[in-house]
Amino acid sequence: MLLVACLGCLTFFGRAAVGTEPLLEKRLSHRARVKLEFSHRESDHPVRLVLTPELQALARPDLGDLRLLATAPGQQPQPIPFRLALPRDRELAEEYATESKTLPPSPTGSRWAVSAGDPPPPVNSLVLQLDDSHRNRRYPVVVWGGDSVEGTDWTLLTDHGLWLDISQPGRRKTISRISFPPARHRWYRVELAGAPDAPPPIQTMRLLHLTDERAPHHEFPAPIHTTTRNPETGVLTITCAVPHAGLPLQAVHLEIPSATDYLLTARVSVSASPDQPGVTIGTGEIHQLSAGGPPQIESSVKCAGTTQSWLHVVLETEPGTSLEVTEVTTIVSERGVVFDPEDLPTRPDEHLALYLGNPELASPDGNQPPLDRPAEWVSLPAVHVDLPVPNPAYQQTALSTPDQPAGPQPVDSRVVWLLGATLGLATWGALRFFLRRPPQNRSAADRLH
Repeated sequence: MLLVACLGCLTFFGRAAVGTEPLLEKRLSHRARVKLEFSHRESDHPVRLVLTPELQALARPDLGDLRLLATAPGQQPQPIPFRLALPRDRELAEEYATESKTLPPSPTGSRWAVSAGDPPPPVNSLVLQLDDSHRNRRYPVVVWGGDSVEGTDWTLLTDHGLWLDISQPGRRKTISRISFPPARHRWYRVELAGAPDAPPPIQTMRLLHLTDERAPHHEFPAPIHTTTRNPETGVLTITCAVPHAGLPLQAVHLEIPSATDYLLTARVSVSASPDQPGVTIGTGEIHQLSAGGPPQIESSVKCAGTTQSWLHVVLETEPGTSLEVTEVTTIVSERGVVFDPEDLPTRPDEHLALYLGNPELASPDGNQPPLDRPAEWVSLPAVHVDLPVPNPAYQQTALSTPDQPAGPQPVDSRVVWLLGATLGLATWGALRFFLRRPPQNRSAADRLH
């Protein structure tokens, strides 16, 4: 029995000598102190921690290596559960049933009246759909609001609206939505200027209430490195240095000063070299279009990808064009984490820190879907996070096997002493057992004497 017990002890301590799972804080290269106010602890709501661009650049693109740890003196770090926040632009549209009628034309254009119903709902947009054969036209649009079609008390909502269609081989661009300040009227009077005797073929008119939720973001100027133009095709290529490699790119904004209208196709890519474009992460149309009033301008290209050291923007223009891009701005999504202060230890002297920086660390299990609504994100109280610093407890060897022990760990001297004592006791017990054991092979005659 003693031998069995000794072997059990030997097995236990042998396992201890091989090594145990390294502490989580030793597997992450950087940390950032989180400052939690007393008011946050007393709140019944979660709090938000905004990841600065410096933090995002150190983390994995999917943020799977983020860990929130609370440490109290004399205790091991305690993981704090959190939820990722990836707020995205959202557009919510409420459409209302409408009734329209044609009105006598004015000296400047054709007119219609659109009913919003009673009681009138909030409205801030009108969509005009013309017959599909009505192409390569543009009309200035004026919108009024009133309580009666026959009344004379009309309120001007906008005289800068534009309906436009540009149809070319392989491309068609339309602008059909006219925006104006929020209003509540029973009737809306719409005028398309320029064709009082030949009204355009209106198919439908729709009243909408649009709500835009814009996600918070960071903007960085991207210095232009080179600009080249192909004289035969008119293609313009702009190469820029990226000041924030490794961050998620939401959009690229182009500054194009021009006194005339333009419609360009843009393609955005990122790469590690200024001489070689890489993977395309965004395409779109940028334009400046007008019809006698203030121009409507679209100067950004939406993107979905992670930035590298160089940004390449390719613009398809007409040969002989004189357009120039004078400034490029990169727009980076704001991201963060949400956690509940109730999950923190109750000790008042613990330290809370965000740890990150391990491309091989497995993502935590059981995380909730990321929070993506901008309004919900910005409504939460914010906590302050310091700039990231190298983690003094970081062990590079922990990167080799992210889900297993990182190899044999140094054996504690007490373990060595216990191993020696265990082996000594086992040997001594075995010798005593065999010395006291009576001989088993004596003859019958010997046993009689």
